[in-house]
Amino acid sequence: MRNTWMIGLAASLVTTMALAGEQPQASQERKGPLADRPSKPGSHIARIRALGGNQWLNLGKPAPDPKYGPGQGRSWSRKMAFAPDLRGAFIYGENWHGGATKRGSKVYYNDDLFFYDINAHAWVCCYPGTPLSNPGIKLDPKTGFETDSKGNVIPVAISVHAYWCPEYDIARKQFMVMPSPSTPFWTKRLPIKTHRPHISTRFSNTPGRLPGSPYYFDPVFSGKWTRRKTAAGGKSPRCNVDNALFYSRKLKKAVYMYRGTWLYDYDKNEWKQVSKGGGGNAAYCYDSKRDAIYVVRGKSKRGPGGTWLPVPDSNRLRVYDIGANKWSSPKTTGSAGAGAVSHTAFFTYDSANDVAVLHVQKRHYIYDPEKQTWTMLPNTFPKTAGKVNWGASCGFYDEELGAHFYFNASDGRPGNMWVWRYKKAE
Repeated sequence: MRNTWMIGLAASLVTTMALAGEQPQASQERKGPLADRPSKPGSHIARIRALGGNQWLNLGKPAPDPKYGPGQGRSWSRKMAFAPDLRGAFIYGENWHGGATKRGSKVYYNDDLFFYDINAHAWVCCYPGTPLSNPGIKLDPKTGFETDSKGNVIPVAISVHAYWCPEYDIARKQFMVMPSPSTPFWTKRLPIKTHRPHISTRFSNTPGRLPGSPYYFDPVFSGKWTRRKTAAGGKSPRCNVDNALFYSRKLKKAVYMYRGTWLYDYDKNEWKQVSKGGGGNAAYCYDSKRDAIYVVRGKSKRGPGGTWLPVPDSNRLRVYDIGANKWSSPKTTGSAGAGAVSHTAFFTYDSANDVAVLHVQKRHYIYDPEKQTWTMLPNTFPKTAGKVNWGASCGFYDEELGAHFYFNASDGRPGNMWVWRYKKAE
């Protein structure tokens, strides 16, 4: 059994390195922060498996990272990037604007990367963030990207909020994210004097224009960030707020939405704009069965002159078929709730039951893509839980356990991990 596991690991490593354009070595040292994951399942896993339909389970606060402490709540960053092979999910994005946290003996800007280990119910700090004191930041003369004192690419204040951008590339087994930057906040904290051509120079109107791939983080082998400069003269998407990033399991490409829809081909290191639609303050969900992205808007949208116009329930859902490169607006029945925007909603695809689950303020709205119907479930959140702030929480769906995880925490603070199940698959 052990030999089979080792052979599978070696094959996976060769495939990963080949896709990245690297020559595989006979062996590669696993020295990343998640080198020893997945963990052995704890006793709480049995409690999750025992959950019935529309039931909640409070796992309490995850154990903090031994050196850097706990992960924190992050407003406008609803999506955690689920990594099925590592049995956990990544959390990213600043919490309060320009915030910093003391982790260990240093104070770091809140551009850290944490991983929630499901089996251990514990936090693992993958990257503590940019240190405020003597950060050693410089620009790489070849790429224009920021690096640390050792020349490693680092993501310095690239996400004022992560929105729907944290994602996991299951082929390369790496976390990835696109910037959603802003300037006034990091300038108050970080002693950066250099021009930042790849990062917004204003709050929301001048996105970074230096062509580049998503930021990638290798959590198992190198424990380092990478970003590649895309071909000179090639088009690349703007990066700004209210954006979304997903990984297409069918095309094995990144799908990015901001003022249009773009595909990133890792092998060619190339962006291609495929649609003018996509992006905006909405809730996003990737359907792995249909290789499609669901986008649900709120009950109103801005019209001419900044006026707010109502959006009927039957026309609030848009569907992007990635392979066909086609947008559609199904005429649905039922209600999708009122608060389907980046700071109020969770939106995940439940593969065990083939439905999309929209969670808004303790309520669950179930979308059946075959019937094109929305169903609102009764609110079963425990009344004994007391006051719960969902505004700075993040979430994900675990395909193996068939359960939805919601990290409930206020901005910049630790919190509890809640688990909810729609229903046990038949």
